[in-house]
Amino acid sequence: MKHIVIPEYGRIYRENTPGHEHAKPELIVRLQRFDERFAARNDGQTVFDWSRRQYVRANSHVGVVQVPGLTVEILPKIDSRPTDDESGFKKDLAQRNLLYMLSLTCKVPIEERDIASLSVQKMPLLEALIAIFVERLIGELERGVDHAYIRKEENLPYIKGKLLIGRNIVKNAAHKERAFVAYDDFISDTWLNRILKATCRRLLLLSRTANVQKRLSEALALFDTVTDVMLNKPLFDKVHLTRNNERYRLLLNFCRLIFNNQSPNAGTGKHETFSLLFAMERLFEEFIAAFMLKHASDLGLSKSAIHPQARGHSKWLLNEHTSDGARGRFALRPDIIIQDGQATPTMLIDTKWKRLVPEDKYNNVSQADIYQLYAYATRYDCPKNVLLYPKVDGVDHRPFVIPDSKKSVELNMVSFDRDIKKDKRGLIAELRMVLGSVITAMTR
Repeated sequence: MKHIVIPEYGRIYRENTPGHEHAKPELIVRLQRFDERFAARNDGQTVFDWSRRQYVRANSHVGVVQVPGLTVEILPKIDSRPTDDESGFKKDLAQRNLLYMLSLTCKVPIEERDIASLSVQKMPLLEALIAIFVERLIGELERGVDHAYIRKEENLPYIKGKLLIGRNIVKNAAHKERAFVAYDDFISDTWLNRILKATCRRLLLLSRTANVQKRLSEALALFDTVTDVMLNKPLFDKVHLTRNNERYRLLLNFCRLIFNNQSPNAGTGKHETFSLLFAMERLFEEFIAAFMLKHASDLGLSKSAIHPQARGHSKWLLNEHTSDGARGRFALRPDIIIQDGQATPTMLIDTKWKRLVPEDKYNNVSQADIYQLYAYATRYDCPKNVLLYPKVDGVDHRPFVIPDSKKSVELNMVSFDRDIKKDKRGLIAELRMVLGSVITAMTR
């Protein structure tokens, strides 16, 4: 199995090119077939750009793609080098940052201590994710396997639970020694456990590391009395988490993620197509919101003042008058709204995982992004509005003012060219700079 690691927008050459990752033609063909299927399921959006003759270029998804004979690991491009410059790509750092972002946004069952304790940075990304999943799963199983009361109806030689009189008369008119009863049985053969067991079997086919395979086998042994099933959507719909099994929520979410990314022929053998991919634009947005909520007090804010995805504060850009009255059209949902009790927001933040360009007049900021932020500022009547990007050397904070108003539109940045888990203080300091006068105004 060939293993290739590239950054976002990194290249896989079609022929052996010194200093660059490359793959044989048959592997490239398999990768392209995967991407065609991926595009069919995702409104034409592809993981790779196939327009070049010499190489295949990754787009803005990060994660893992596995086809027979080839695994491609795509990691965030976190440094400030130009997009086409892959020299000095910090693979370990990029993987650690990606795992931390996934942990904070609850996309995979990772806690901060997991990243440090497993030394996952020395493993391929997929192996690291599987290892973290199985360690977390075994830890929860050791605390107690999920059990539930399952209602059963049986014809028994004794009374157990409730006698079903009508059914008993029909079934046992000639067998007075039997009783048709209904009772609740406290068992571990629950829908949740069936999903966890099926996921372990799936991951056992994907893993290539002996120790990880061993731990998956140990987990499967703990599900010995649980029914084997094939993963499907209705199966997930049958799971209802309660106070007793809520601790399995992240594991269940990861199982759903594995199911959603498996190939149509999953379960037929070891050489299958599989992907576990995340859109970096969305991940960046969710990470910044989650980080701000977690460290709200350090930022000088209350958690109640931070509203990710305009939760409870969405607006319409326009109204359309119909026979039924006025109806809102074109929803506005800024990524983050800062508002704490006031009638209008104090600040709006729209995150953009996009590489700014020092040489460009407007640093490669698109007009569409500026127009979008202008619409937010106008409709929300917000004085401070920020486009937040990853930091690039040579690009600094740029404030603009909306004419004939007291509203500003600003370009600001936070750095990901560092270990963001270890250097949380650095990220907090940068976000405090972004918030600026907002903190002062809200703490008066």
